[in-house]
Amino acid sequence: MSEKNPFCGAAAFTLIELIVVITLIGVMLFFAVPRLDRSYFTDESRRFSGWLLTNVRELKSRAVEKQDTFAMYVDLEGNRIRRGPASMEQEESASEGGSDKIDLPDGSSLIDVSFPRDMKVTSGIARIYFYPRGYSDRAIIHIRKKDGSRMSCRIESFLPHASLTEGYEEF
Repeated sequence: MSEKNPFCGAAAFTLIELIVVITLIGVMLFFAVPRLDRSYFTDESRRFSGWLLTNVRELKSRAVEKQDTFAMYVDLEGNRIRRGPASMEQEESASEGGSDKIDLPDGSSLIDVSFPRDMKVTSGIARIYFYPRGYSDRAIIHIRKKDGSRMSCRIESFLPHASLTEGYEEF
């Protein structure tokens, strides 16, 4: 009696078929996976914008979660923004801090912070409050970028996020 080879007559892929399939998967991944631009991680203005948008959302949710009032302190002379409890003293709000603060990129500056009814803070520290019921003060933070163009960050009372637009936006 002769032994039968278990691989004889079995269906299998040829080397050519495997190469074609792997090539097709590679091409699909090339177009499907978003490209990561290195400048996204190194561009200071993008990092600042991301920090600002993330922290508005986080402060609104943190105020509801902790049932406490939080604030974003916009230091117009120091060109930095800091977040913290609303009870923070003015000296504390301007002081150095870890991830709770960010300096504007070199060459950029804070212009002012506008509030409804023509209230505008042009010097010192402007405070934007985030309340335990999930809303915040309405405000627009105006920024002059390195190239001289302007950018506005609009914080709406009842929206969970802020929006960034090019130009000097008013209420």
